Amino acid sequence: MFDDGLIKMLEMIFGNEFISDCVSSINQNPLDINGVRKLIESVANIVLPIAAVMLCMHLLLEMMDKMTADSFNAEQFVKLLMKFVFGQIIISNATDWSLVFMSIGSKFMVDIQSGLITTTIGANGMKEAVEKMSFGQQISAMAILLLPLLVSFLLRIAVYFMSYSRLIEMTLRAVMAPLGCADVVSGGVHSSGIRYLKRMLGISLQGALMLAVISVASALLAGDSMFSKEFSVTDIMFLGKYLGVMAAMVGLMGTSKSIAYEVVGA
Repeated sequence: MFDDGLIKMLEMIFGNEFISDCVSSINQNPLDINGVRKLIESVANIVLPIAAVMLCMHLLLEMMDKMTADSFNAEQFVKLLMKFVFGQIIISNATDWSLVFMSIGSKFMVDIQSGLITTTIGANGMKEAVEKMSFGQQISAMAILLLPLLVSFLLRIAVYFMSYSRLIEMTLRAVMAPLGCADVVSGGVHSSGIRYLKRMLGISLQGALMLAVISVASALLAGDSMFSKEFSVTDIMFLGKYLGVMAAMVGLMGTSKSIAYEVVGA
C-alpha cells in the first residue's frame, strides 16, 4: 500500500508524466478543436462589415484632418485613397492570415517537440528506490514529499493556465482580426492594426517558445546528471534543485509571450 502510494507520489513529482502533460497542453492547434474554425469564420463574417464601416470612418476623419490643413492637395488625397484600398485588403484577409499564423505556430511546435529530450526518473528507478527502504523510511519519505507534491501540483496548474489562456486568446484575436486592423488608414504601417497582426503572429509562435523552454530545462537536468546517480528520495538538496529548475521553467514560460512579441516586433 505504502509502496504504491510512494511510487505514485514520485511519478507525480519526477516522472515523465509532468513534462508530457506540459508538452501536450501547449502543443495544440485551436483549428484542430471541433467547431473552433467554424466559430472563427462565422463570427469574422459578422465583424467584417463593422470593420469596413470603421475603416470608412478612419478615412473620413483623416481626410477632414488633412483638409483643415493648408497643405492639403490632390497628392495627399490619392495617398489616402491608396491607404483605404490597402486597409480594405487587410481587413478582408485578416482572418485568413490569422488562421495561417496559427498553422505556422503549430508546425513550429511540432518541429521543436521532435527534438525534445525528456530527462526524468524512470519507473524502474523509482520502484528500486522504494524497495530499498524500510517501512519507517517510506513513511518519512512520504512526509518529505508532501511539499514537493504540492509544488508540482501548483506548477501543473500554472502550465495549464498559460497553455489554455494562449489557445483562447488566439481564437479571440482571430475572431476580431478585421476590426482590430481597421485603423490602417490613419496609422499606416505603424498603426495598431498592423501591430495587431504582429501580435497574432507572436502569440502563435509563443507555443514554440514555451516548448523550447521545456527543452532547455530538460537539457539542464540531463547535463547536470541529476538522474544518472543513485536516486535518494530523502535528498533535500536534490529535491530543491529539481523543483528550482521546474519552477524556473514555468516562470520563463510565463514570460514567453513578451519574448514572442519582441521577436515579431510587436
